[in-house]
Parts: sequence; structure tokens; C-alpha cells
Amino acid sequence: MKKIKKILHFIISMPKTIYFNFKYLSVKDAIKLPILVSNRVFLENVGGKILIDGPVKFRMIKIGFSEPGLFDYKKNRSVWSNKGTIIFKGNASLGSGTKIAIDRESGKIIFGENFTITANTQIWSRNRIEFGKNNLISWDNIIMDTDSHKIYDKVSDNLLNIDKEIKIGDNVWIGCRCTILKGTIIGDDTVIGANSMVNGNYSKYNNVIIGGNPIGIKRECIYWKI
Repeated sequence: MKKIKKILHFIISMPKTIYFNFKYLSVKDAIKLPILVSNRVFLENVGGKILIDGPVKFRMIKIGFSEPGLFDYKKNRSVWSNKGTIIFKGNASLGSGTKIAIDRESGKIIFGENFTITANTQIWSRNRIEFGKNNLISWDNIIMDTDSHKIYDKVSDNLLNIDKEIKIGDNVWIGCRCTILKGTIIGDDTVIGANSMVNGNYSKYNNVIIGGNPIGIKRECIYWKI
């Protein structure tokens, strides 16, 4: 029964999938249907650009198709709103309820090879957010390189909270309900514990568990696997 539901989901998602591919890709790439878009994805803004940096293959990128057990995936709607540039460097799965937003032409999101969001995570860019390869992002996360609203010094009138890029290394697992703020840099082979708020440069640390609020190194010399 579950297999039949998946087949039906795929079939009813084909009109949106076809539209999305031919909107963003050249004809020679679009006919391969490398991007599968669930019928439950709300296409708020189909602007900007999508680039696939590597071989183009059928269903290599899936948006809104995961069905994690903790969510009612039929009601867990994904959102796509793009005015900037989104780059895929290989296979990617943006799970049910994922919300991708770039609200300025300057914004850029780069997904490394074998990138996975399980469900219900929000990524918002006005500057640049880059994920390395083999990243696993759990549910209910917020990743944003902007504060959205501007804060100024009352005396000098200087802008205090400029947008800053986020860079996540290779083989990084971000646990559920984390907030990753502008200026965050994470090293390779890192685990970020659930409910953490990250807003610093941890690029010199590899093979560590980072967690807490305030954030800190919880354990060193680790590795992780699915």
C-alpha cells in the first residue's frame, strides 16, 4: 500500500515537476527531469536561477518527497521562493516541509553533493549559504544569513547588522531545532546538537560535537555515520 501511495504521489506531481524543470533548466537538461517537485510544494516565487554543477541525471534532486514518521507529510507543505541563485553539486533531498527563500538577487544557496534535509527546515538567504558534501540536516531547523530588519547606530547612523555568509563543511550533521545564524562557519565531520544556536566561526574544529546555548565544544575526536 505504501509503495502504491508513493507511485501515485509521483504521478500527480509530474505537472509541477515538468513546469519547474523547463522553467529553470535548458531543454536538453530539463527533458531528463533531474528535479522532482512534489505537488505539495508551494511555488511562491519561481524566479532567480538554478544551476546543476555536475552530471545531470533523472530525479537526482527531490523537493518535498520525504515522509518522516513524526510529521503529517500531507499537511506539511514545502515552500519555494527564489529571486537569487541556487546551485546543486549533486544529489539532494529537500524533505517535506522544507522552505527555501532567497528574496534578493544577491542571495545564493549552494548545496553540496549528497545533501539531505529530513523535514520542515527553513533556509533563508540574502548573502550566501554554502553546504559541503554529505550533509544531513534534521527537522525544524532555521538557517539564515540575514537578520531581515536593519539596525543602525543612533549617533553615526552606521548599519550595525550587515548580512554575513554561512559556510557548512563536509560531513556535517545538524540535529533538530537548531538555529544557524549569519557569520556561522562550521568545520568538517561535525555534529551540531539539538536545540543549539550557532553564530560563530568554528572552521578550525573538525571531528567535534558542538552544542548548547551558548554554543560550545562538547566532545572532540568523533566521527558519525547514518
